[in-house]
Amino acid sequence: MPGGFRIQSIGIEGFRGFTSRREINLDGSHAFLLGQNGSGKSSVIEAIRWGLFGSMNRPNDIVANVGYSGRCRVELVLMSEGKQWNLRRTLLRGATGGSDPVLTDEKGEEHNIREIMPQLDSVESGEGTHIISAPQTIPVGRQPADLSPFERTVFRHLGLANPRALLSRLNEVILSQELTEKNLDQRLTDARADIDRQIAALARQRGTILRIPPWGGERQPTVSESESKVRSLIKEIIGQATTGDTLPGASLEALIEEADASLKRQRDQGKTKLVEEDADLQKRLASLEKLLGIQQAVANTRESLSKVQAELEATLNGVTVDGLRSQVEQARMA
Repeated sequence: MPGGFRIQSIGIEGFRGFTSRREINLDGSHAFLLGQNGSGKSSVIEAIRWGLFGSMNRPNDIVANVGYSGRCRVELVLMSEGKQWNLRRTLLRGATGGSDPVLTDEKGEEHNIREIMPQLDSVESGEGTHIISAPQTIPVGRQPADLSPFERTVFRHLGLANPRALLSRLNEVILSQELTEKNLDQRLTDARADIDRQIAALARQRGTILRIPPWGGERQPTVSESESKVRSLIKEIIGQATTGDTLPGASLEALIEEADASLKRQRDQGKTKLVEEDADLQKRLASLEKLLGIQQAVANTRESLSKVQAELEATLNGVTVDGLRSQVEQARMA
């Protein structure tokens, strides 16, 4: 059996002064009902009491709204140990008759109220049950001694036993709120000034365009003429394949997107071609460097041959090779 229950929200339909369904959220630290006399504050309290216990604080009190054509019903959403329960009570007969309570869990499965909430079956609405409400207004500046017992109880419950401390805290909140509003106002002023600057810049740009029209004539071209010009420019830059039969009747935005995609493809293709040309140039450069090396080796060989030829000529001392051979033959015969 779950422990204590906390009311998270209440739905009221056709109950006392409610002529239409109302949802009231109670998922907070405190709930305050504020309104003029006859606005339905007491009806909310009575609806909670009737939804829980099926009876009013005053016997034979009228439950249903006689002017409402639908069923008189109160639905309470309860939380207990992190689990949600829904208690729905519907009036069965007459304005002061019995009621049919139905308790369901989060999955919508119905449960026996006596097993889940035995306290509702054993406690009457006026026995051990207290629903307290504060006055509509609390005089400001009253001293703690002037507070009624109920007011002191509520103040202690809210942690506001000292009215002067409360007033000081409220002043801090007000100052903080004023500072926040001031900061927001400054941000709005800055944003407005920024927008004004942007508008002024656009106005100057518009004036420049009107003074020096880029369309080359005094008459401003129509949207259709501008689109036709843009299409022609795209065909010239990208080629017929992009803007020809592939996009018949395409909008200008779609045409520009296709042109952008085509330019990216051409860029990628051009990049690939440049890489291939660079690789070919690198091969040619390597071959050229190899030829330069061979040419240098030939030049060095020629230089060496020239030195040998000079040494040979110095050795012969003006005698030819044939003459030297003849002298060698004569020396052998002698």
